[in-house]
Amino acid sequence: MNDQVAMRLAVSNILEINVLDAGCGIGTSCRKLASMLPSAKFYGVNVSQGQVDYGHLENNRQGFGNRVELVKTDFCKIPKPDNHFDAAYAIESICYGVGPDKIPFILEMTRVLKKDGRLVIADGFKKHSRPLPEWFEKLHRKNLDYWAIKELPDIQLFTSRLRSMGFKIQSIEDISWNVAPSAFYLPFTAIKVFVKRLFSKNKNISKNQQNYPKAIWLTLFLGLFRLHFGYFIITANLNSSEPQMA
Repeated sequence: MNDQVAMRLAVSNILEINVLDAGCGIGTSCRKLASMLPSAKFYGVNVSQGQVDYGHLENNRQGFGNRVELVKTDFCKIPKPDNHFDAAYAIESICYGVGPDKIPFILEMTRVLKKDGRLVIADGFKKHSRPLPEWFEKLHRKNLDYWAIKELPDIQLFTSRLRSMGFKIQSIEDISWNVAPSAFYLPFTAIKVFVKRLFSKNKNISKNQQNYPKAIWLTLFLGLFRLHFGYFIITANLNSSEPQMA
């Protein structure tokens, strides 16, 4: 996925540029892309202080301390000036934003990106906003609770907002089947983590850790209903710094 995002960012590996990771986790993608783009500087944001602290340790250990900066903040409140970043990407993070169209996130991207700045999104989306069957909606809501997500982005609403707020969309790719092998590997990872914790000295398992295996299995099941859900990569360029609300 890092390789696919880097390819779609289409930025030079020679020019000194600033790249934003909106929802960076522990900074793994920042470090991977930094190794591919030796002249670029990466700025990752995350709301988890623990993940940011761990990311700092990895940055220093792997020699990226001067090129990868991780900061605890909301990706809708980035502490950088207007028109600062040449490119930005978000891998499985905009789903945690507000609303089905994620307007606050898009607004912040229009602020911090330079004109013609490239934005790449890789995430799970709802394919429509029509009501789901009652039993299916209950499962969907339970799954969102497991992942601590309020609402998935709607692919039609999200891309419509991108266009109305100054972005020119280069491509919208449904890669659901491409990510399926990784998705079906996740249950084995969850079981391994659960067993490891069970036999460790600290046997306390948090609620989030208990929900993780449930969330994975339920996500796999719901993902089979391709009429309702899909995994997309969206590539867009910011044409205007003056968003027009639709």
